[in-house]
Amino acid sequence: MIWPVPRMIRSDRVNRKFIPFLQKFGSIFKYYQVIVFSAVTIFCVALELTSAQALWTPIYADLNSQVDLWTQTAEGCSCAFDNTRKDCACCVQEGGCPCGSKAPHRCAQCGIHHYCTHMCNVTLEAHTLKLESGKLFGQIKSPPVQGPTSCWYSFIPEASYRVEIQLYRLISVGRYNGSRCEGGHVELVDGLLPYSNEDGTQVCGTNERFAPPVLLFGDNGPATLIFNVGQETVRSQMMAFFSFTQVTTNHSPGFRPFGGSHFDGTECDWAYEEQKCRVTGCEIASPGYPGLYPPNSRCLYHVTTLHSTIVKLSFRALHLPHNHCKTDFVKIYGGSTTNSPLLATLCGNKKQDVEHEGPHILIEFSSGSSVHPFDYSGFVISLEFRNTADATAAVSTTTLKPPVPHNTAKLDGNQLKSPCGVTFFGNDTRSGHFDSRSYQWKHNCTILFIGRVYDVVHLSIINYHLRGANCHTSVEIHSKYPFDHERPIKKICSPAKKHTHNTAVAPVAQMYLSPENILALFLRKSNIESTEPEFIDGAFMFHDEEVEGTLEPATLCDVEFHGGRSSQTGHIRNPSNSHLFWNLQSHLKCSQTFYPTNNQSIAIEVVSLHRLPLAVDCQTACGDGGCRCVPNEGHLSSVSHLILSSLQGTPLSCLCGDFQQQWLPVGLRSWVPITVVYSLARNSWPNKGFHFQADYTFHSDFMCGYQIKNHHSGVITSAHLEGGNQLNYYYYQNCHWILDSNVERQLTLEIRSNQSRPCTAWNITLHEYNEINVEKIGELLHTFCPRYVHKTYELPWKLNIIVVRLNAMTRMLPEFSFKWRSQIVRTNTKLAGVIPAESSSSYISYLRIDAGYWLLTVIILADTMAF
Repeated sequence: MIWPVPRMIRSDRVNRKFIPFLQKFGSIFKYYQVIVFSAVTIFCVALELTSAQALWTPIYADLNSQVDLWTQTAEGCSCAFDNTRKDCACCVQEGGCPCGSKAPHRCAQCGIHHYCTHMCNVTLEAHTLKLESGKLFGQIKSPPVQGPTSCWYSFIPEASYRVEIQLYRLISVGRYNGSRCEGGHVELVDGLLPYSNEDGTQVCGTNERFAPPVLLFGDNGPATLIFNVGQETVRSQMMAFFSFTQVTTNHSPGFRPFGGSHFDGTECDWAYEEQKCRVTGCEIASPGYPGLYPPNSRCLYHVTTLHSTIVKLSFRALHLPHNHCKTDFVKIYGGSTTNSPLLATLCGNKKQDVEHEGPHILIEFSSGSSVHPFDYSGFVISLEFRNTADATAAVSTTTLKPPVPHNTAKLDGNQLKSPCGVTFFGNDTRSGHFDSRSYQWKHNCTILFIGRVYDVVHLSIINYHLRGANCHTSVEIHSKYPFDHERPIKKICSPAKKHTHNTAVAPVAQMYLSPENILALFLRKSNIESTEPEFIDGAFMFHDEEVEGTLEPATLCDVEFHGGRSSQTGHIRNPSNSHLFWNLQSHLKCSQTFYPTNNQSIAIEVVSLHRLPLAVDCQTACGDGGCRCVPNEGHLSSVSHLILSSLQGTPLSCLCGDFQQQWLPVGLRSWVPITVVYSLARNSWPNKGFHFQADYTFHSDFMCGYQIKNHHSGVITSAHLEGGNQLNYYYYQNCHWILDSNVERQLTLEIRSNQSRPCTAWNITLHEYNEINVEKIGELLHTFCPRYVHKTYELPWKLNIIVVRLNAMTRMLPEFSFKWRSQIVRTNTKLAGVIPAESSSSYISYLRIDAGYWLLTVIILADTMAF
């Protein structure tokens, strides 16, 4: 049975809540927690109040405490390879078979259990698999391997079935560079040959847990899943579920579009005719729905009608990558070509219905490059036809504005008002106040906020007084309109009171953020007469996430910019004259955080700074390690300032008090996330603080990041960047190299630098490898400062993995090189430490190593001849 399950909009909430629980739960069973993780994740997703944007076949372990999909218990049954042993795994009754002597505590799916310990290069035929195990679904768990390597998994479905892949775990399988995968990927291709398609849908990640899983569908018969690692890695692995899913005509995982005819010689162009659709029904969907659709594609869907027929296009689902409206969109034209009048453009998840009178309608679907975290599913459109005579009016819906209360009249250039109804449009005003006392709130009333296509609505409730008893009076906040059958995101019931007006210190505001560009307040009034009026007032702001970053929920003004999906260049400024700050009479702090991807750096330049408080409060001191703020009295929070800091809060550059405009620009280039914090000590509506503007650019480069080196010897040199010679321009680096070896060795590192700089400017540190630490950093072994010029470090025997880090915050880009070499055969040298850099000593050390090596070789040869 196939169950539809809603896909989460914010799946990270489930991960934060349940991953610690699953880790504790998994320790009880010892084995294969990942299946149970998938079960609980799917259950948690079903509890989320979200829109059903993607569906999948639920595949999970039984609820009777079984270990994984096919293993009932890890021990307690007779061993198939030795009947005298009773310590082998007990398999589930339907579908499980013992793995054998190589894995006595595991079971696998019958028919492919011989791949249990090395599931690589496997062919799964639906008919055979059902005969062996009784199941048409199962698990794929690739062996943990070192790259570069690859595996393939071929699927042969029966007629009227499609291949479904649920990808939920990737470990060191390539990386997403902002537009595509490089260094490795997972891909589902048509046919039985494991050849990658460079233009196809590829999924990758360094350490990804996809919850809910990434969905891939094969609709053209046999398909092959390719697991490819194209770079050197310590451990790479893929985990997924597969299913041979029966094709149906509803929005289940087996859904396929129906009623149309495919144009021969095209990838995804279709024709839909009124005569046929009226008999069989017609639905249009993106390729592979509800899985990922192919990148860099363009599909055209032609709809033709008889004369005097109105076509209604209803979007049953729309889930395209957020903030990618320039590349991923659906356009609807009132004609047969893209030169015809444009009726509507849809992107993101903002659905609408479109009606148009034939005889021709063209639907264009465009996709850009793949978008991490691969959680989009495309669209589904149903077609309805009716004669013009049957319609009261032929309406062509061309905007995203929902209907507003009837009997409306334009007021003040930015409101539509009825006896009790008002609408604010983002095209007309970007922020403002609302107060129900000015809207004649005597009966039920609606206040609508409708933004532009990339807007979200930020709402702050300032005051209210609801006097009715037992929720006779209420205020509901909805993220959709009309909202007849929608649950509100917040409901305030009478009796209730909030009064924050004109207070010296405003308490925590009640703030709400819309998921789309629409927010609605529904005011439900009781019929009970009251001597004092009931009311609610507040402030609102329309926030353009394409230009101004992603606004963080439950914050007043904190935003994020991500190098993989945000604009690559832009500007940031101090908070504008938004009415959200009207009632805030205390400290104001706004953060703007920039997250470069693994192959990016972020450059920020403060180019304008005005109206800073006088120097009597604070002074700015700039040096080689950045600018810092020195308050004359008290703590830094007591003075207004602008600070650039690391994600952990380490100050990198701070501007306050006596900083002069002529000292600008102040720049910072970083290869790790950076936060710009605008801090206003004393905020008030008349005095709106100081002004600043900064330019930002995400650069694509590979000079710093997290890298793994498996060679026994090698060299790394610092990179050179053009420009950046300004007075107050700084480089912030945390480079990370892991020198790994699969054999026992003694490692020697030689580090050089021609820069005579202090250790506080930059340094290179050597650490033991610690698997538990997130960055794998263990105990500090040595620190190299640039003033040392040249040093050689010989590390202890059998310390096969070490971590090398570059730490820099300086005006001058670090210049260095370090070499490493491995001694595989151990000599009689037992001491390890720092070796002086003089050439004569180094040469003698090499002679001793070579002599030890040849002496050991002679001994081994002598023993061999004697034998």
